[in-house]
Amino acid sequence: MRTEMDEVQLIRESMDVAREPSARATDRARAALLDRATGEPARRPAGYRGRKAALGRWWPLAGIGLTGALAAAVAVPMLGGSPATAPSGPVRSEPGVTVIADGADARMVLQLAAEAAPSNQPLSIRPGQYIYYHSTGAHLSMVGDVEGGGLTARIIQSYEYQGWFDPHGMKTQRMRRTDGAQRRPFTPADAEAIRKLKYDLNAPPEVTDDGPAPDQPLPPDCTTCGVARDPGELFHPSPEYLASLPTDPVRLLVTLRTIVGDHNKHSPDQQVFQAIKELFNHADGIIPPDLRAALYRALALIPGVQRAAGQVDMGGQRGIAVGRVGEATEDPTSREDLVFDTTGRRLIGFRTVQVKAARGVPVGTVTWWEVIENTVVDKVGQTG
Repeated sequence: MRTEMDEVQLIRESMDVAREPSARATDRARAALLDRATGEPARRPAGYRGRKAALGRWWPLAGIGLTGALAAAVAVPMLGGSPATAPSGPVRSEPGVTVIADGADARMVLQLAAEAAPSNQPLSIRPGQYIYYHSTGAHLSMVGDVEGGGLTARIIQSYEYQGWFDPHGMKTQRMRRTDGAQRRPFTPADAEAIRKLKYDLNAPPEVTDDGPAPDQPLPPDCTTCGVARDPGELFHPSPEYLASLPTDPVRLLVTLRTIVGDHNKHSPDQQVFQAIKELFNHADGIIPPDLRAALYRALALIPGVQRAAGQVDMGGQRGIAVGRVGEATEDPTSREDLVFDTTGRRLIGFRTVQVKAARGVPVGTVTWWEVIENTVVDKVGQTG
């Protein structure tokens, strides 16, 4: 039987993962990247001592060498306007901010995000306080005789989700969802179907407001779950549990594969990708920087993880999307993405995009997107 050490050695050999660099080496490498990309000295970390040889060297960062290829991952400062590859629509930009170039692949983006992890400190939470999770987004949905096979129409509708969580186990204390504040037809054909259905696009939004949620039930086909889930694991993490996870990306990947087990028909790679995405979605506010960096580097080790071309629009924010196409056991026509800001320093949300035409949805359609924000409040119901 293969042991955990066997798994670690196998992954290290197959992915050519290098030893974790020192903090100073990481700082020197990032400064060199910015120097080369912008043509002017980058802002140096405290205690930095430059060397002329810096631009001609590379430092191994979790298996991804900072070579000339990675230097291309950082673009010159954006001085305003929209890059040719950016989608149209209202977006926010900050003049003079160094952004990730279109030529950077998923590994480069995730590496830069890992380097920036120290700037993403977890929320400071006192006893008795709660995490307020706020997200806004939109999704493609169906209205009409969906179950009976009659006339239907597709609409894109916005939503807002508000959740108040106990940080020890991220247990839900209250959930409030507002769905359909804005609705529009997906295509002109859907607009005609909506007219025939007499569906009111301007009807008041649907609002649900629920109290504490029961513990998450076990998957019905789970054979490796053991006892019922509690806060001390990945699916309902506490800050203490997250601090106990390995911060070496290879060991972390092995640990995550063990945690997700063989709960369903999907491959271990797909399950681990989904588990990491869900962890960021629901517990982003309590993830420590060293674990955040390791999670990004672990994502880079998962086969099939790729970057979407150019920049994407996330509710008025430009971003860089990195994701994985679903497998045949799930939905091979779509890709689920994590979306970072254009510098790679902050995770701003998630989205699902169509990569193969299916069910009348063309390639490139974003069927779901969500921007997230976490803050600390003193009591359930507060929003800031």
